Amino acid sequence: MAPRHLASRAHEILIRSGRPIGYARVLVVGASHEPVVAEVDETREAPGVEIIRRLREEGAHVDYYDPLVRTLAVDDEQLSSVRIALRGQGPSFGRGESVDVKRYDLVVLATLHPDHDYGWIGRAPAVLDCTCRTPGGRRRYLP
Repeated sequence: MAPRHLASRAHEILIRSGRPIGYARVLVVGASHEPVVAEVDETREAPGVEIIRRLREEGAHVDYYDPLVRTLAVDDEQLSSVRIALRGQGPSFGRGESVDVKRYDLVVLATLHPDHDYGWIGRAPAVLDCTCRTPGGRRRYLP
């Protein structure tokens, strides 16, 4: 599915949940390319990057998490992958600022990499699962 459609779907979910896009906090999981290119931080034409770009253009606060991509350039701005805080459940995952996934209005799953733990996604209030590979979140949406 096209990243522009996925960004539009995320926008729709936020609006339906009563969260204006200008006040929304979104976490995009997966900024590198397809998981078949596992363990490579290739971001050219990655769907997650386009989703980040489009949601930011609409005014949402967007962070990203990718265990393979430490930093990412989006529209002349350098972003850093956040670190997922697992209070009382062992170490944090990722780099950069440590965040609690519960603080996001929506988590968008763009790319999941094999051999990485994504169990924390179940703590998210709402998940748009573009990978169709997880049960995560209290509310799970498909594209």
